[in-house]
Amino acid sequence: MSAAGDYYDGPWGPTRSALAFADSPLGLFFYFLPKQLWIRIAEESNRYRTQLIPELAQQRREALLKQQAKDPRKSVPPLAELDAEFRLFKPIKPHEIVHVMALLMARAIAPVRDGLSKHWATSEDGAVPRGTFSRYMKRARFEAITRFLHFNNNEAAQPVNDKAWKIRGGEQGELNEYTSVTCFARILFLLRLSSKLIARLVCFWRVTLMLSHHGCASRAIEQLTAIAKSLAPQEWTQRRRKNCPVPSTTSPS
Repeated sequence: MSAAGDYYDGPWGPTRSALAFADSPLGLFFYFLPKQLWIRIAEESNRYRTQLIPELAQQRREALLKQQAKDPRKSVPPLAELDAEFRLFKPIKPHEIVHVMALLMARAIAPVRDGLSKHWATSEDGAVPRGTFSRYMKRARFEAITRFLHFNNNEAAQPVNDKAWKIRGGEQGELNEYTSVTCFARILFLLRLSSKLIARLVCFWRVTLMLSHHGCASRAIEQLTAIAKSLAPQEWTQRRRKNCPVPSTTSPS
């Protein structure tokens, strides 16, 4: 380990500000993912939905026209009316995104194998109890938020070789400290404080990348359980090694 001094010989270990939250997993969570981050995500998610309104209205009208072709008695409202209807959507609030992420983590810890929608089931199915997610958020609202979840302006596209442009903070650089790969440098300082919490934060970070990569979060929700099934660091490491085997260093015979 003496060679490490060739690369870095400055102070190391948890910062004082991080140690202040060492005994509070929730406080530590919001230390790395602060209020400003959730406000920004809510703003960008609302912006993305506003950008999609013309497309959504057109898709709705085309679907209604197809139904009218089968049943002439059905009426089709004008495009302007559909557009106005979509604009009545209640804006996404920052705390709602936190609730969505909390429900995703709850699903990772206690998944229902029959699908995400079963978490909102109103009746028991044999020995399977009814869902509990409706206590915290209605299913329609959850699906709407995950559908439009965005971290950056979708119209401010960066070069195609920048694979992480959707989670960058743009020119303001507001999100770089929290959502880019460099956030791991800060998280790893706390490895000796709470290893299980770090594994959960890593899981959350990976899910966040998946959601932003797909643009539409609902396409990645069902993969969450497989990623975060085990929160213990040892099992996490074993799972990573199985998925990414280390190449042999021996020369071929």
